[in-house]
Amino acid sequence: MATPAKSRRRVKPARTFTCLFHFGDDTYAVFPLRGVHPEVAAKAYRFKKQTGGQEVYDVRLSTQGYIECDCPGHTRHGHCKHVEMLAAMGCIPRVPEPPRPDGTPAATSVEAELA
Repeated sequence: MATPAKSRRRVKPARTFTCLFHFGDDTYAVFPLRGVHPEVAAKAYRFKKQTGGQEVYDVRLSTQGYIECDCPGHTRHGHCKHVEMLAAMGCIPRVPEPPRPDGTPAATSVEAELA
């Protein structure tokens, strides 16, 4: 006697969004990272470059309230266009960036423009 096959329930994927950000000649697909451990970040977003070398960068709002990005510009200068784009869209607050390794405060984007 054959046993009836169990019907499988279809699992809907988690709802999320993807935005395209254009900055100069570069286009980025940007989406929130779900399931980030609370000790790592309060919020996190992934930037996938759609042009050039198609690099991937993550921006995090740290649990201490700092904004961090793993792109070379932010690593070297303490600020970057990825953070500026998210702040301009209201995805993250405009908060101070973490101090530089030598302990001096990171320059804000306005200070960087004036320099």
